[in-house]
Amino acid sequence: GDVDSTNPMFDKCLQSNTAQALKEGKTVVYAAFAQGRYQEALYNIKMWKKKGIIPESTPVYADGKSSQEFTVKYMYNELGIKKIMKNFVPRDTKFVPRSRERMQYRQSIMKKSGPKIIIAPGGMASYGPVQNYITNYLPKSDALIHLLGYCSPESQGYRLLNTMIGEKLMYSGVELTKYCDVAKTAETSSHAPRNKL
Repeated sequence: GDVDSTNPMFDKCLQSNTAQALKEGKTVVYAAFAQGRYQEALYNIKMWKKKGIIPESTPVYADGKSSQEFTVKYMYNELGIKKIMKNFVPRDTKFVPRSRERMQYRQSIMKKSGPKIIIAPGGMASYGPVQNYITNYLPKSDALIHLLGYCSPESQGYRLLNTMIGEKLMYSGVELTKYCDVAKTAETSSHAPRNKL
């Protein structure tokens, strides 16, 4: 609640950032909170495909046990969600299996060239499966790591945002040099600005 909603950080940039990165042939990695933001991101991707904002053939990889469990609950349980909103998963979405082979599956995703979207839990990039993808893509120039909500000053996401291209940082216990783009949007944040409180 320490910012005003008229602050530029509340500008809607997720769609334009994603579309531009894909146009440049980049992989887009969303660090999402497992409940809410994850499903909202899937719905946004579906609508962007439908409207032709991003290519309909863009592959989407959805990782994370808890996020997949919440996704199934939203789609198939009676939670008072409008019927039209229950079908929010975009075409060409592949869910990372929860089997013992999930690490090999992640590796196969990261080896695929060409534009794609990966969404994984770990909203502030400090925990969860998203760490696997960030560790892989941080040193690469053909990637965009996009944070979908608030990042506290002690979070890894905050450090990623505030590290310059070409600088080294410790991430998930590994020293890496940042060459990818890192962006953030507050349009999907659940943190209220002070003028709305």
